[in-house]
Amino acid sequence: MAQRDAPVGRTPPAPSTETSQQSRAGERKSGADERDEQAMQTRRRRVEESAYYRAERRGFAPGAELDDWYAAEAEQDELDANAADRTQHEGDSKGSRAAGA
Repeated sequence: MAQRDAPVGRTPPAPSTETSQQSRAGERKSGADERDEQAMQTRRRRVEESAYYRAERRGFAPGAELDDWYAAEAEQDELDANAADRTQHEGDSKGSRAAGA
């Protein structure tokens, strides 16, 4: 039997880029997934805002947009880490007060 060539001018479909962790049509996200997505959106909004104000301070001169973005991300990472440390510290002190009561 002769092998058939693909029709001229047609390319095969690209492989799917969907990962197993992406939600499929009709699937509902769990509460944790929705909270994670909201947290990511909030973080991105804060980074965007910080990067904008950094660009504004330098007069929106072209060429440093990525520097503004990376600095804004680093700033947000530091704020997030400090908030996590405070939360951990508050949890530790509540636990020690409960144990001593």
